[in-house]
Amino acid sequence: MENPVSYRRNTKENLAKVMIRDSSHTIRLGLQVTVLSLEHQSHVHYAMPLRVLNGDGSCYDGQWRSIQKIHKKAGNLQGAEFLSGMGREDRLLPSLTLVLYYGMEPWDGPRRLKDLLQLEYCPEELEQRIADYPMQLLEVAFYPHTDIFRTDLRYVFGFLQRSRDRKALQSYVAEHAEVFSHLDWSAYEMLRIMTHSEKLIRKSGEEKGRCDMCKALEDLFQSGVEQGIAEGEARGEARGKTQGEISGIRLAREVIRLQMAGSDENTIAERCEIPVTKVREILL
Repeated sequence: MENPVSYRRNTKENLAKVMIRDSSHTIRLGLQVTVLSLEHQSHVHYAMPLRVLNGDGSCYDGQWRSIQKIHKKAGNLQGAEFLSGMGREDRLLPSLTLVLYYGMEPWDGPRRLKDLLQLEYCPEELEQRIADYPMQLLEVAFYPHTDIFRTDLRYVFGFLQRSRDRKALQSYVAEHAEVFSHLDWSAYEMLRIMTHSEKLIRKSGEEKGRCDMCKALEDLFQSGVEQGIAEGEARGEARGKTQGEISGIRLAREVIRLQMAGSDENTIAERCEIPVTKVREILL
């Protein structure tokens, strides 16, 4: 009998938070078939072990319900098997969830179910009997073994690990220019979203489904330079205006102080090195 597999459903809330659709796939390693689910996180999720537990539980529950339907249709169960909705020899496919974390800061959230439980006053004998559920977490920015990957994922990881160092990033992209100039579109989209680079120019290369990341980065860096110049000019103008206002206030105070001390307009103008007309303007 074929063993049914359920796929994890996405919610609008999940998609809004991570911006990349979580996915589940059936994979085969030799004779072993497993349900592999990916949870993409751009930020630390402080209830992640519970989410993983719920997801895996949903996968197992879905398989069990599918088996129940098959047996109900066949009418081949009796006694305890009928009450269970499963035959004695029925088995579920194992579910493995891998959490891919793309944040640039180390994961400081819980890594297993017990990290979420209030166990401060729990007797050791009781705690040992409370079920735990560790999650499989891969911190992309700190993962040292990117060379084990044989797809564009290797370069996605390498890119993300250098995304905060412009020189290192440019050097890495240049070193692997052949790959980044024909990057798979899905990998490009992942980089664009995970680095929050909405300005990355969406241009496809000659090959359908691929894009030139080298050109996109070049345009992005140039845009950043131009923006930096404009912002620098604006800051300089604002700083000059502020300094001018401060100087004007100080000058006015000095003019008023000299007048109260008995100085005439000509003396004040000479002391402050300004025209007499300016003195009169301040004193009006």
